Amino acid sequence: MLNYLIDLFFIGFPIWFRANELKIKKPLNPKKFIEILHSFGLTKIDAFDLIKKTIILLVKLFLALFIIGLISNYLGLNDSEIISDKIQSIMAEGPFILAYLVIVRVICEEIFFRGFLLHKLGNFFQAFLFAILHYSYESNIEVIGAFFLGLILGKSAKDNKNLFPNILAHLIYNAIILTIMGIL
Repeated sequence: MLNYLIDLFFIGFPIWFRANELKIKKPLNPKKFIEILHSFGLTKIDAFDLIKKTIILLVKLFLALFIIGLISNYLGLNDSEIISDKIQSIMAEGPFILAYLVIVRVICEEIFFRGFLLHKLGNFFQAFLFAILHYSYESNIEVIGAFFLGLILGKSAKDNKNLFPNILAHLIYNAIILTIMGIL
């Protein structure tokens, strides 16, 4: 239940906040709602650009993961077994919750952190808050990794001026990580 409330907040608060900034009176008509979504970076993108930007972002995310893994192993800080245990417990809850977390949660996170907070607080603070959210895995390396991945996702959203490459890359990244960690 808490997951659904968090996601409702991740979507509802930015929409409410942006509607107030634009001084939109209730009820929110479809044209104004689309304007709000566009302000979060949810705009049309050419399919080729989407694929290209998503692949580039995925390479950056996995390169960062690899570097973080090397450094954490070298320093003896690798606590990936904690993450693996959490992922195993998520997978045991069934395919619906897994699909929900991989798809809906990713969309909500990208809208809230990169579509909304990035423009209000800047890249460092949105990544910091994104990392804090990931402490629910109870892993220090997960928090550190989420911070750096949040920075990369934030820079991508700013550079691309579109959230769709972020959403797709984040979704693919999580699906691959869940698959790998779930198998191990």
